[in-house]
Amino acid sequence: VKHVDVLSQGLRACHFMTTLSEGEVLITLVYDRELLCSASKSGLVNISEHNFTDNVNHSSWVIEAKCIKEKFEATWPSVKFNLIGRCRGTALVIGSNFIVESLNLLDKSLKYRQVEGAFSNPNGHVNCKALEWLYSCAVEEIIYSKSKVSLLEMYCGNCNHTCALAPLFHNIVAVELNQKLCDAASFNLKLNGVTNVKVIQSDSEKVSKRIIKTYASQGRYIFQFKSVSNLWHSQFISRCVFAICY
Repeated sequence: VKHVDVLSQGLRACHFMTTLSEGEVLITLVYDRELLCSASKSGLVNISEHNFTDNVNHSSWVIEAKCIKEKFEATWPSVKFNLIGRCRGTALVIGSNFIVESLNLLDKSLKYRQVEGAFSNPNGHVNCKALEWLYSCAVEEIIYSKSKVSLLEMYCGNCNHTCALAPLFHNIVAVELNQKLCDAASFNLKLNGVTNVKVIQSDSEKVSKRIIKTYASQGRYIFQFKSVSNLWHSQFISRCVFAICY
């Protein structure tokens, strides 16, 4: 990249997303300059954050980025490379703006779409260990209960935890504010054949306050909480509801 002026000029950071299978890589190049200088007479080509495309023939950055992508894939033919150029809310995408990770949990393989620019666990091995621990904790809790158990998951992200825990619960309500993560969550649930989960796009703290208000109106519990973390540490949460921070 440093030998290609249009790719190196104004470059301030380079981010990588990879998979444990080493079959896919997403590289994001972050710039402090505009990327859409036209290589022809057609002028500027503007691509919004929510309109990802690789069909931009007028951008010199896109032309050079495609060449780099082709060189990478010729050198490592078993790996799919995706490139993104970012500057001030604009993104140029060559390939895809996500990778698909595969994680093995016990005897089951789970797949996750992880979107660039949205939170996901950066360490696949740590993620697997965390899921195994969380799964074992949930199993113990469910064994102790004599009735069907439901799960309320705050900050569910791309449903990383949800897909792993879904077989243990009667139903799950997963709460996430970020639209990108909500879309990824819905995709991941379908990808893993999970049908007992409802994803709600909302602020988790507001949801918790509504739950508290409902309980209080029933005269069951009256507490004051300043944040979701207070809700987690209180006795308000019954054995049939978990609050998980992702």
